Amino acid sequence: MSLAFTVGRQRHPDEVSGTVSGTINSVGYFGAAVVPAVMGMVLDVFWTGKIVDGTPVYSFTGYRVAFGIATVAGFAALACALWIHQTRRPR
Repeated sequence: MSLAFTVGRQRHPDEVSGTVSGTINSVGYFGAAVVPAVMGMVLDVFWTGKIVDGTPVYSFTGYRVAFGIATVAGFAALACALWIHQTRRPR
């Protein structure tokens, strides 16, 4: 995440560095809030209806789908990181 701030500031003029930093910070917090919530909603869909010691029991498929979402999010972040190096620097 700290690398994103450096790259963002290098690729944009100094006049908008605050906007760039704020956008990068907002996107990080948005992802940290949304991805676990979506994973929880997916697990709720695959709830088996059982509760053991006060804890709901989810199916194996539910966990695979939920952590698949996290994996896709990770690959999307990796793709964005690689894409940064493919774009041209402003002059």
